[in-house]
Amino acid sequence: AAINVLSKHGLRVFDVEQLPTHGGSIRMLITHEASTRPTERSVGRVLEDERSAGLHDPSTYPDFGSRVRRIQEGFAKFLRGEKAAGRRVVAYGAAAKGNTLLNSSGIGRDLIDYVVDKNPHKQQHLLPGSHLEIKDPAAIMVDRPDTIVILPWNIAEEVVEQMGEARSWGARFVAAIPEVRSL
Repeated sequence: AAINVLSKHGLRVFDVEQLPTHGGSIRMLITHEASTRPTERSVGRVLEDERSAGLHDPSTYPDFGSRVRRIQEGFAKFLRGEKAAGRRVVAYGAAAKGNTLLNSSGIGRDLIDYVVDKNPHKQQHLLPGSHLEIKDPAAIMVDRPDTIVILPWNIAEEVVEQMGEARSWGARFVAAIPEVRSL
């Protein structure tokens, strides 16, 4: 764990903040081991949460890998089914975690027409690996795809609310994590 690595270099975690970023992140506040700064209770709480989740048990990780493979295979199978049924599929969100899902699942332009993202600095570029074009979200309203895959699953409800007009032509919203599901 990070605490062990830091300790080997004369450092210690004195506080931890849990953040909603990316569906859940932590920020560690670190000091020199010799510091008199007290260690906050948050450190023990996070360590206990990690233990309860099995993160300190090596047997957790092979199962994690098989769960990831099931997600990847289910997602690719869903997209192949959409294409086989003649449905047009686009994705929302050009963030790293969604791109990682696409690349690790072998998904590219054959299964998704393009990706939209609100960030103008990402638009008119291609996602690394899949080479999917990144467009402004307004493209969805013009093209009227059948299926909109929301890649940043942690904000799926927010995206559905923002893009809800797409339901007027029968588009459906889908997220792939923790399994393919309609929203």
